[in-house]
This record gives sequence, C-alpha cells and structure tokens, in this order.
Amino acid sequence: MTAPLKPSSPGLGSTVIEYPAGAKRQQSAPEPKAAPVHKLDLLKHIPDCMFKRYVIDVAKMTRIPANTSFLVGLGIVSTVTARCFVVSYEERGYLPLGLYILAEHDSGTGKSWMLKTYQSPVFSSVKALVSDWKSRKQAAEAAKEDFYEPFPNFSYDTDVTPEGLDQTLSATNGYFALASAEKGLANSISGASYGAGKTNNDLWLKGCNAEHHGSKRKGRGGYTGDVVGAVVNIAQPGLVQTILTQSDHSGAAERCLMISEESLLGTRKHGREYRHFPNEGDQGAYNRIMQGLTVLATQNQPVEQLPGYRLSREDWDKVYTLQNEVEPHTISGGKYSSQTLKSIVGKVDIQIMKIAANLAVLDECPPGLIPSQWVDSAIGIVRDMLEYTYRLLIELDVIGTNALEDSVIAYLSEKRTATRRQFHQAKHKAKPWSELPKAAAGQAMRDTIDGLIDKGIVGEFEEFDASGKRAAILKLIA
Repeated sequence: MTAPLKPSSPGLGSTVIEYPAGAKRQQSAPEPKAAPVHKLDLLKHIPDCMFKRYVIDVAKMTRIPANTSFLVGLGIVSTVTARCFVVSYEERGYLPLGLYILAEHDSGTGKSWMLKTYQSPVFSSVKALVSDWKSRKQAAEAAKEDFYEPFPNFSYDTDVTPEGLDQTLSATNGYFALASAEKGLANSISGASYGAGKTNNDLWLKGCNAEHHGSKRKGRGGYTGDVVGAVVNIAQPGLVQTILTQSDHSGAAERCLMISEESLLGTRKHGREYRHFPNEGDQGAYNRIMQGLTVLATQNQPVEQLPGYRLSREDWDKVYTLQNEVEPHTISGGKYSSQTLKSIVGKVDIQIMKIAANLAVLDECPPGLIPSQWVDSAIGIVRDMLEYTYRLLIELDVIGTNALEDSVIAYLSEKRTATRRQFHQAKHKAKPWSELPKAAAGQAMRDTIDGLIDKGIVGEFEEFDASGKRAAILKLIA
C-alpha cells in the first residue's frame, strides 16, 4: 500500500508534492527542461556595417524577426561565395563557404518576399551574364568563328531529388545551390520523400564540406568529383521537426543552423504609412557586392583552385577556447549529450570558419587573413546558436525529460494498454529515445515509466491474457 502524498511545506504557493516510492528508487539523470527562455540576438555580435543595417531593414520591410533575416540573408550570400572562395583550417585542408540554413515561420508572413529580396541581385546578374554570353555566341557564329566560352551556369533549385541534382553537377563543376520558401525542399534534403526508414541524402551532406562524390546511374549521366553546396529553406512550421525526425542521424540536422522564431502576426500595422524599405545606400552596396560575386560564381572554377581565407593563430585560440568550453557537456547525461547536439558541438569550428569568412567577404576584405572582428562575431553567433538550438530541441520534444515522458503518454493514449516490452519494441528506434546512447536507452525507458507510475499518471496492472498467462500491463490512469 503506497503511503498517502503529503505536501512538504504549508500554503499553496510553496507546496511541493513528494512521491514516497520515487524517493526510494534510484533515478537516472536526464537532461533538465529548459530554464528561462533564451533571448536570441545574433546581430549584437556584429559591429555596425552595411550588411547589419540591410538585414534589419529587410526584417522591417518583410515583418519577419531580425535573427531569421540575418540567417536567411547570410545563407543566400553563401550560395554565391561557395563558388568563389574557401576558408582554411589551421593545419589541414579547407572548407567551402556554403551554409545550410533552416528557418521556419508562419504562413502569410512574407517568407518568399524575404528570400527573393536577398536573391534579387543574383538573379539580375545571372540574367545579364547569360544575355551577354548569348550575344557573343551569336556574333561568333555569324563570323563563323569558334566559340569556347563556358556558359555562365548558376541557378537555384527549389525542390530537387538527389538523382535530379546529380545530373546537374557536371555542368556546374560539382556546385549546387538550393533555396526555397516551401517545405518540400526539407523533405528532399532529409530523405523524407523516400518514405519511412529510407534516406538518400548523401550528395546533399557531402556538399557542406566539399567531399568527393562519384555516381553511376543507369540511363542517366553521373558525376565524379568534389561537390560543394549551400542551402536556404525558410518555410512553414514543422520544417525543423521534419529534418530532425526524418534524417535518421545521417548528419543532415547537424550541418544546419536552425531557427524557429515567433511571427509578428497579430501585431502588424497595414497601410502606406507603415511601409519600410531598405536604405538606398545599403541596398546599392549589397547589390553591387552580390553582383560582383555572381560574376565570379558563374565561372564555376574547381573548388581546389579557389582563393582562400584563413584565421590568425590568435583567433584559432579563441575557437579552441569555445570548443573546450562546450566539450565537457557532451559526456553521457550532459547538457549536449544527445546524438544531435553532440554532432552540432563537433562542428562549431566549421560554422565559425564559414560565418567569419562570409562576413569578411561582405566587408570586401580580400582573400587572406580574416580580420579578428569577424572571427569574434562568428564565435559569438555560434555560441548563441548552440544555446538556442539546445532550447529549441527541448521545445520540440526532441530532447529533455518531458520528451521521454510524453513519448510514453502518447503511446499509451493511442494503444490504451501495452507491456513494457511492447513499448520498447515500438519506440526504441524513434526520437527522443534514439537521441540517447544505445546502452542507456533501455534503462531510460524503465526509469521513465517508473517515474510516471510514481506520479500517478501511469498504472501497471497484472492481468491475464487470452491464453491464461499473466502479464504486467501499462495503462494511463490520469
């Protein structure tokens, strides 16, 4: 017989319910639910400059929060710079500048407007380059002269399968740029479009780090060589969840900077007096820089021949300091111990290098040493995004104590009754359980169910099945 529950202190305001049975059981130490909401402010890390002012203006114009505007804008910049420059590690190799950005926002909030605003100078530059190329080709043909000038190939794919993308790589020397304001792109890059348990996103994953890709496809042209890409997807709510749940720890989510900010719906004012447009000087500077970069990008030079940026020795020490700061939290039971967060922590140096280099390009710094102010900005942004992502995963019930409990409650709500074995078989490969180390998942399930029993939410009853065998059945009782 369980002892009655007793409050540990008098008065409603300070009442704490104690569970006697729970006090006797040895509990695991799952990650705690988020404390105060993390206030994300990425622009505070960036000194006053053209791009910062332009990002704020685009945010005001489209009425989408500035953090989302910054990540979408920098992501679009990286779709071009990825074909122009690389950034070097301190002692080994290099990385392309392409970023992978996932931003979700409510419908009817100007997502397409924001995306097109940042893409506009790229579109106009490509259009002019193609027109000039066609004119020169026609002139050469009229003069009966040979014309060997390569086509200025640059385009944004909005919803493409890996097989379809693979066919475009020969023409672009291995480069790709994906940008869309629809969630269909997330299904493609996560592998969700192939159905449950199937993924085919290796090509997309390799593009983040300029990895080697080789393909042979029956009836279609393949590509062999390094692949370089950048991705910007700003779409409806559920975008981040799709990537997290469908990518099956392939590394898709871990390569992304993910953001899901509350929209301004319900607070917007409509009318001519409320319209806002970017400052003409900043708009002109952004257009000029992007158009110049597009000229370089359409040449599609081999990635190993691209000029590079690098960090100073002192700035690398700052990167190592951040890595040493977050590394202890990846141990089992630590703040960043889930599979997704461990992988994100393992890529903080990559994100810093890419962000710092892109900011330097926007500041019109020539290839070579990146000014320290942009490395400092990138470190601040990555540190801020790591904490934000941790809180976001808790909010989405991907990690955290509540995610485990909610998984049990949801399953029993659907099935009405189940044994522990049935629950384990049904859920041990699904999130949030798959985020735990395999050796710890089973014990975590037992502890979570025991905790729900102690709280009076779940009951475990001994019943007889049709064959007369006894079985311990779990049911929701609250």
